[in-house]
Amino acid sequence: MWGEGVLNRATEKVVGRLAGTQLSKLAGQVRDGGGLPLRIVLPDGESADFGESPRLTLTVRDPAVLAQFRQPTLGGLAEAYVEGAIDIDGDVAEAIRIASRLVEFAGASVQARPELAPAAHRSKTDRADISHHYDVGNGFYRLWLDEEMVYSCAYFETGGEDIDTAQRAKLDHICRKLRLAPGERFLDIGCGWGALVRHAARHYGVRAVGITLSEQQALLARERIAAQGLQGRAEVLLLDYRELPQRLGEAGFDKVASIGMFEHVGLRNLPAYFSIAARMLRDRGLMLNHGITSADVESRPIGSGAGDFIGR
Repeated sequence: MWGEGVLNRATEKVVGRLAGTQLSKLAGQVRDGGGLPLRIVLPDGESADFGESPRLTLTVRDPAVLAQFRQPTLGGLAEAYVEGAIDIDGDVAEAIRIASRLVEFAGASVQARPELAPAAHRSKTDRADISHHYDVGNGFYRLWLDEEMVYSCAYFETGGEDIDTAQRAKLDHICRKLRLAPGERFLDIGCGWGALVRHAARHYGVRAVGITLSEQQALLARERIAAQGLQGRAEVLLLDYRELPQRLGEAGFDKVASIGMFEHVGLRNLPAYFSIAARMLRDRGLMLNHGITSADVESRPIGSGAGDFIGR
């Protein structure tokens, strides 16, 4: 055990010297190319400035991440930060910009889009993915979501609203855009914790149905529907969107919403997804789709490993 410890420390020193050399070489290349306001500090205290007057300090805590400096990637640096292997002292938004420039200097282009690996997006795998992400306990999401548990961007009309006000405004914005009217049937595909179906039923008088693949989301949504006395006017089903026509029949809804859902069905499944949504609508019904799109027309991931990091 004693000998192993000595060997490990010796190995770390060798790796540290190599990393210091690589870091100095990279810092020189960056300075020659115009520089960046960045300082990187290694575990042994050695540091390198990548330009004059650094505004951002990146401190390496784990020697295992030193290999990143042979050819840093945006995905690798992001993962190291999330895992606590590096610390950032400075503005995080600026850190992302500086990291992007740094990897460009090293030749790992953020702009180069790798080919999209086709995802299966079958019912079984989608259900497992959703469960892995959401069924960690609703207490976790209560820590940082608004009181209605809305898991998509809020609507800050003036910028001065708190998160609860902005999320209620978001829900109302959707209902008004759909022109919801009393007595209409309303479907929310990917309803999360049911905030929209409750809001629509309570304030617009519709009969609302939401679907989710998360057992924890469905559990809390049903509890809140009961607590607010909305039974008979709002319900949340544990259901895959592909099962909608068979379970609920076709052309049974006046309005359909899909909020932050279509990003997760897979590029190749989009025609089927929207076809099913259309089949659920009555003639001349309305659908509102809200989601995040890609700057790349083929939806290829971001380069420099960033797309893989986001995927994980």
